Amino acid sequence: MIETIKILYLEHNAGTVLTVSATLKAAGIDAKLKVVDNGPAFLEELSGFAPNLIIASDAFPALSAADALSALKQYSPAVPFMVLANEGTDAQQIVRLIKQGACDYILKKDIHTLPAAVLVATHDAAIPPKAQLTEQNYRQIVETAQEGIWIVDQDLITVFVNQKTCDILGYPAEEMIGRDKSDFRYNHNSSDTLARAEKRRQGIAETHESTFINKSGAHVQCIVATNGLFDADGKYTGSLAMLTDITGRKEHENALKHSEANLSAVIENTSDLVYSLDRNLKVITYNQLFKNTIKHVYGFDIFTGVSTLEMISGYDAEVGRKWENIYQRALDGETQQFVNEYTFGPEKVYLSYSINPIRESGQVIGLSCFSRDITKQKLDEAAIRKSEASLRTIFNNTDAACMLIDGQGNIVSFNNLAQQLSEVTTGCKIAEGSAVLDCIPTQNHAFVLEILENTRNGGVMHYQESRLIKGQAKWFDITWAGIKDQQYEDFGYIYTVKDVTDKKRLEIEREKITADLLQRNKALEQFTYIISHNLRAPVANIIGLSSLLSGSSHEDIELAEIVDSISRSADKLDDTILDLNRVLQVSQTPNEHIERIRLSKLVEDIKLSIRHLIEKEQVSIRADFETAEIVSLKSFIHSILYNLILNSIKYRNRVVSPEIVISAKTANGKITINFRDNGRGIDTSKYSEDIFGLYKRFDTSVEGKGIGLFMVKTQVESLGGTIAITSVLNKGTEFIINLPQQQLMAG
Repeated sequence: MIETIKILYLEHNAGTVLTVSATLKAAGIDAKLKVVDNGPAFLEELSGFAPNLIIASDAFPALSAADALSALKQYSPAVPFMVLANEGTDAQQIVRLIKQGACDYILKKDIHTLPAAVLVATHDAAIPPKAQLTEQNYRQIVETAQEGIWIVDQDLITVFVNQKTCDILGYPAEEMIGRDKSDFRYNHNSSDTLARAEKRRQGIAETHESTFINKSGAHVQCIVATNGLFDADGKYTGSLAMLTDITGRKEHENALKHSEANLSAVIENTSDLVYSLDRNLKVITYNQLFKNTIKHVYGFDIFTGVSTLEMISGYDAEVGRKWENIYQRALDGETQQFVNEYTFGPEKVYLSYSINPIRESGQVIGLSCFSRDITKQKLDEAAIRKSEASLRTIFNNTDAACMLIDGQGNIVSFNNLAQQLSEVTTGCKIAEGSAVLDCIPTQNHAFVLEILENTRNGGVMHYQESRLIKGQAKWFDITWAGIKDQQYEDFGYIYTVKDVTDKKRLEIEREKITADLLQRNKALEQFTYIISHNLRAPVANIIGLSSLLSGSSHEDIELAEIVDSISRSADKLDDTILDLNRVLQVSQTPNEHIERIRLSKLVEDIKLSIRHLIEKEQVSIRADFETAEIVSLKSFIHSILYNLILNSIKYRNRVVSPEIVISAKTANGKITINFRDNGRGIDTSKYSEDIFGLYKRFDTSVEGKGIGLFMVKTQVESLGGTIAITSVLNKGTEFIINLPQQQLMAG
């Protein structure tokens, strides 16, 4: 192979010269191009330039291609001559040039094929003219071949590909020539490639399958037939490969294999017994389950070619005749479907059969047979019938009128009570298949249609309705519900009506009683308010008079004792009235607005207000607020925590240092405040019902009135919250307060 190709190019068009030069360079061909545009220059360069190849334009005005070829045959007949023709060139002219000795011609519109043509033409410059003509003929053959032709040199570098190869791989020839063949291989194994190349050197032809990667990145599977190429001296010059694209065939084969595998998987993984028979009722195919079942039930070994009738007749002649009739009807073209019942001990087994003709060109050539154990299905059907009977009994004995309606608004089913109610309320006698609107007053049709639309996708609508029946007001609880089937598709609606007249009357009576109780409670509060306020002045007068009398000198000891007793009684009455006022204040709805409260600051304010008591009792108060701020009534939260802290200090455990831990967090729309101490505790098993009661005290060793926890509970509930307690004697107490996270502005 010539390393640098010297080309003498007859051309007057500079643009075409540039295109030729660029095309050869892009293909990796090392070419030295000498351009001439007249006859004398051409003759001079034949000897002076000593070209390996001559390319002549067929439209060269100064020297025709035919004249140039004649001059070449006279001065350098061994140099190959190639014509670069314009589109539309006379075919007869090209034929004359070929006959005259031109080795090839290239249309300028097919300039991409030029590099391959150059390589073929210069492959062996020593080939005599007769051989050059054979090479040209060969090139014409390979360019029109329906197989891909790929030539590589001894180093596996591509030197030629025909158009079919380009079509298969999607590359133009110039992008393949000069590149290693392995560049286009998928999952290339260099050792296999070298081994094949060595066989080509030894003259061994070979055919194998190979996968290539086309320009778009897709895999292309080919059958590759390879032969070695040798020159006239028997020297190995490269390899020629013939490519047949079998991608489509492979895809079809793989699809067929996949289909067969899927079919086999379906047959082997089904719970059915599957087998096929030819026209002589001999077994063709079967699944493992059929083989195992026949072996288990009859003791026969199933194999391809065995006669089913011979097996069955040998087991039971009557059964054999029955099956022969079934198979014969199927062979006559009639599908057979039936269920057989078998008795195994105390139990019954049900098998369904389907015997189907297999047709080819309109003729029955065999049978495909399926058998399935439907015992569970039969038992389920019996259970469903029993369940339906039970449900129908319940349906007809419920205290609600029920009606099942399909998606088109037609009645599917109803119970006896629904029939009775319809006749009484509308005078309509309902029937299955009739429209539900026929049983509803015309003025309510639009309302019912709207309900059906709103409940179509499984929605539910519930309301109460009052009707005047026989001069009496009747109340009904009515529910419309959309229902879906097992596939979660809309099935229809269920309409239930329940007579709640008695319940409604009780509700009305209860509302009246509640309103009366609220009025009485309000009057009682008013009375308490009047008592607590109107007694303040008389009690103050009594205290003042008793104070004056106490300050006077009394010689009468008995009188002094009476005055002292009156004074003490008046003081106690005043304390009671003050307590009553405090209770009334916390029981009333607060008029102040809610605000954002920093819990840590609130606790610090309380600690500051009772600092002397905390220091005296050496109390540790620790705050751990996951929720730093809450929105509520500040005065109430202050009072709640203040009373709980005072209560803990008052009932401290004398054997340990008092500790109080207060925490707060927010979750699920609630604010939870935990208050825990290590005080004396309360016996909740004895006093759980009275812990938050007014004037309830459980430890008389400490002075108190029993209103602190009552006020705490009252204020927590006024905020819409709850309070709970857990306590262990001599261990401590924990209060858990839950308040709503979002509180409306009061007032």
